[in-house]
Amino acid sequence: MKKLFPIGTIVEIDGVVPRYMIIGHIMKESDSDRVWDYAAVPFPIGLLDPEKFLLFNHDKIKVLHFIGLQDTESLEYMKKLYFDINKDELKAAEQPK
Repeated sequence: MKKLFPIGTIVEIDGVVPRYMIIGHIMKESDSDRVWDYAAVPFPIGLLDPEKFLLFNHDKIKVLHFIGLQDTESLEYMKKLYFDINKDELKAAEQPK
């Protein structure tokens, strides 16, 4: 099952320079049906163009530098996100065999 990092997390992505800060989850490309785990901006520069940010999947994270804020509000959001993105697998696990 998939578990994602919170907003504000700073990572190195395989084959990409510089480091990036996660700013969104489960992002759909505007010109296709492809869905990505994360949207991110260069760190420490931030968003340079509102039309351009990096989209990537969790498996491309090479190094984790910092985990974003984990207060009550963000933990509730991450819990809801976890159940939303894993709902099919969770339903299948509940079915009797």
